[in-house]
Amino acid sequence: MLEDRKWENTAPEVPVEFHARFEQTLEEIEKKPSGKRIKLRVFAVVAAACALCTATVAAKEAFKWSDALLKIFQPSQAQQQELVEEGFVQGVGQSVTQSGVTVTLQEALQDSHSVYILFEVETPESIVMDDTAEFESGLNLTVDGKYIFDALREDGIMTSGSGGGGFVDMNRYGEQEEDASHKRYYEISYNFLGDEYDFSGKTLEVSLENLMLGGEKALPGKVVAEGAWNFRWQVGDIGSEKRIEINRTYDFGGYEICIESLDISPLGYVIYADYDDAMKVEEDERNTFTYTGDDPGMEIDARIGIRAVEYQDGTKVELMYGDGGGADPDKENGVYKVQERFGQVVDVENLKAVYLMQGDVRVPLSEEEKGE
Repeated sequence: MLEDRKWENTAPEVPVEFHARFEQTLEEIEKKPSGKRIKLRVFAVVAAACALCTATVAAKEAFKWSDALLKIFQPSQAQQQELVEEGFVQGVGQSVTQSGVTVTLQEALQDSHSVYILFEVETPESIVMDDTAEFESGLNLTVDGKYIFDALREDGIMTSGSGGGGFVDMNRYGEQEEDASHKRYYEISYNFLGDEYDFSGKTLEVSLENLMLGGEKALPGKVVAEGAWNFRWQVGDIGSEKRIEINRTYDFGGYEICIESLDISPLGYVIYADYDDAMKVEEDERNTFTYTGDDPGMEIDARIGIRAVEYQDGTKVELMYGDGGGADPDKENGVYKVQERFGQVVDVENLKAVYLMQGDVRVPLSEEEKGE
């Protein structure tokens, strides 16, 4: 979902490969200048000064997916209900109006390694939104009162993480937006590597500040609606990721890499590869940018990222790129981890295989095929 939309803090000259690769250690996060405009920016925590919205979260039995979320994540009818019941998708439905602009937090999606939040933004006739629309600040999610990455670090969960946000280009989902000048959708997401984190029962808070228009490249736009749109909600019980043991070696463009296991939810995944095998790619990436033979020159997380899935009925689905995620070389435990959020929901219980290496490497998940 990253390539075809305007993300706030965009650096226009950054190549597409950067999006799949962007991953920062905690030390890098803390050293990042707050004023730097980059493709995926990790913000420092911002204290909310305005009163928080207190609307209640929609009950599971009453929740209905918004049209925008349906278009973005493309769930089947059965998945819509299952994901709500399992807590991966939660209706929030809180609205706040500031300076004539109404922002509604429609849904929040979360699993053990990511959080995704979708907002609807409506402006009065005097404010006409275009592709330069952005919020001056929007990546300040807190968990039980602490900035999300600080909370994960204090709990010993996170080894690295990334965050991104921006207005969604809904045209890429097959339908022309009729009133995009006065109604658009804004999304933010956080992805992190480390142990599984249980968001169940946690109180999340987020604030969007100052709607701007007219920005060019790395230059900020002009504030057209001043204010802070604050939201707070409690996460319900969330289902667990599914662990699938693989323990097979595959050829990834001339590199033999053992894929040990896969943690997967309908929203994303973590792949565990053999550390020594994966580091051969890392070492070559550091030492040379010249490739020969069949090697496409991809970094390790692009090589072993999931790009398509195959279901039990034989249907193969090419996946839209999600966002964020990254790689974590864990030498102590002998594994190399790659995490990513899917661009659309995946039916985990009916998976037969996943395709890595830009779809070139098929990894069977069924016991029948793995036993061959």
